[in-house]
Amino acid sequence: MTDGCLDLVVAHHMSPVKAVWLLPRALFGKHTKAKEISVIRSPFVSVRAERSLPIHTDGEAAFSRKEAAAEILNEKLDVIVG
Repeated sequence: MTDGCLDLVVAHHMSPVKAVWLLPRALFGKHTKAKEISVIRSPFVSVRAERSLPIHTDGEAAFSRKEAAAEILNEKLDVIVG
């Protein structure tokens, strides 16, 4: 997307059964309609947890941390072609 925002999807007060039920719907973007799901849009996101959790980057588990932050940068890479 090019709107300059990150989409943070938060699942809260959800049973494991409901989470498994929603997983296939996530493939089609239908999971966000569940009452236990909130979507927060922002150019900057900071998350703090009580215990260390795995951080996923592009679907791959990268490392485990208690805090993480991400932001959209307005700077772009200038490429000279030719």
